[in-house]
Amino acid sequence: MTLPAKNNSQEKQSVIINLNNLLFSPHPNITVIDGRRQARLTATLSLILTCALGIGLLFRPSSYITFLIIFSFALSSYLLSRTKYFLMSAYLLTFGILVNAFLPLYYGTASRFLSSVYSIVPLTFVLASALLPTSGQVLITIIGISATALAPLYSDIVPPYVFTSFPIV
Repeated sequence: MTLPAKNNSQEKQSVIINLNNLLFSPHPNITVIDGRRQARLTATLSLILTCALGIGLLFRPSSYITFLIIFSFALSSYLLSRTKYFLMSAYLLTFGILVNAFLPLYYGTASRFLSSVYSIVPLTFVLASALLPTSGQVLITIIGISATALAPLYSDIVPPYVFTSFPIV
């Protein structure tokens, strides 16, 4: 008796499923369904970010160090998300991106304060809401707001009057 031959579409689906399991499957010690989903989401987002930043590094961006820092955080987060410490991976990714928003201000390489903060910080808050528990979201939000409010103390780009010139409604 001969076995039925697999058709070409079934073989392609099998390859895609195997590749998906290889790249994104959570650690076997993670048994809770929500934890497995969160670990898979963290691995997926960090791998997408790692690939996008890797391609961006090939085109020699003007802020090479910034790309390299976020790339290293994303790659570390992906590798850590494949272990049982997936929650630490989510914190590393969101905190790494948040820190990278304020490093150019600290070193004085940012062109403008608002463009530096408004381009990256909202992304961090969205990632935190998807990857972290509520306490982690609150922590990342407090750190982001504190770093923004204290920017005149550590950056020469931000004039001290920038926060007092807005009228309070």
